[in-house]
Amino acid sequence: MRRLLLFLPLAFLAMFANAQSEGFSYIQGKVEGEDSPQEIQLVRAEYGSPVVCATTQVSASGSFGFAIEPLANSAYYYLYDGKSYFRICLQPSITIKVGWTEAGFNFIEPVSKANQVLLRWYSMETPLRSIRRSDPYAAFFQRFDSVEAKSKVFLEELKRIRSPYSMQMADIVRLDLLDRKS
Repeated sequence: MRRLLLFLPLAFLAMFANAQSEGFSYIQGKVEGEDSPQEIQLVRAEYGSPVVCATTQVSASGSFGFAIEPLANSAYYYLYDGKSYFRICLQPSITIKVGWTEAGFNFIEPVSKANQVLLRWYSMETPLRSIRRSDPYAAFFQRFDSVEAKSKVFLEELKRIRSPYSMQMADIVRLDLLDRKS
């Protein structure tokens, strides 16, 4: 009987702790490279301006992480390393694993369908991110035209398969391409 009285409060405590953590998203990251950031920010956009939600220091072993309850009206957040933004989709009770190298952020384990779609877009957009200031001016437009053509096919495929992310990705692609062109 005493064991039961001791066990019941512990069981209720465990159930309460589990219920509290169900709404959180977790981001685990690994930083590698010589010129690696010492700090990573989790940012969301509000009326077109970045709003910092959380900041964390990169550990000596190169790892970082966040636990956050995503807003109901905005699942898209960004990781910011001080130089560039990396879009992720946060959903309750999932853990997203990302990596950082000199080339920037990338998914290790995107987990959700939304992040898998974002991963496809990032892989298409890579040629635009790899342009250096020393490259000839015309090189940008050749790469841009190539990425724009691939993005049209990508968006048409999302429409064809009736992806729930079709409209969101159309906006994301449009914004990302406009940002690169201007």
